[in-house]
Parts: sequence; structure tokens; C-alpha cells
Amino acid sequence: MEERKAYILLRACCELASTGSPACRRNLRVAILYWFSNMGNGCEHGEQDDTPLADKELHRVIGIKLSWREAAAAFGANPNDYSAYHRLLAKLKKTCDDHWKKLYGSVMSSPFEVPGGKHEPT
Repeated sequence: MEERKAYILLRACCELASTGSPACRRNLRVAILYWFSNMGNGCEHGEQDDTPLADKELHRVIGIKLSWREAAAAFGANPNDYSAYHRLLAKLKKTCDDHWKKLYGSVMSSPFEVPGGKHEPT
């Protein structure tokens, strides 16, 4: 089930990256930088360099614990616009649900339905 969810999430991200508006694509890039930077326990890539955050390879940002503001600023997005993150999450969830239904049908209910509350980035 976890592999299926990861596969669907990857498909949804690819779709939004190729068909989304410029703002949606930028917010997706911000979110991916934010998510990857918050994986792991602390700075895992070891070496520091002067490469701008927006140009770093993802494996170089794992564990550096960026805030949403830092990630947004790296791509020139408004760092105070948390609504952009919530709009992206809503689009991503809908796209995941659509891909889930295409691949697995309605017999298997979508695991992307999240009950209650919003996740606020740091």
C-alpha cells in the first residue's frame, strides 16, 4: 500500500509539474524543497556550498530543516503566503485521488483523504 501511495503521489507531482500554472509549478518546487529539507535528523549531506537553494540537487538539501518562508524565498515566492501551500495541497490531493481511481478503481478507496485539520508549514 505504501508503494502504491508513493507511486500515485509521484504521478500527481509530475502531472502538476507539466500541466499546472506557472504559480502552481513554482509552489510545487517550493513544497518539494521544503519537504526534502525537513527529512532526516539535521544536516545529512555534510558539505556546505554556495549554490543557491533553488539550484541545489535534492539530496543536498535533506536535513537542513528549511522553514516554508526560506523555501518560498529561494524561488522568489511570497514567503508569507501560506495559502499558496494549502492551495497546492488541495490540488495535489485531488490529482492523487484522480490517479488512484484511474489505476485502482473505486473498489479500493483513496488513501489520500485526510480527515480534519490543516498542516501549517513552519
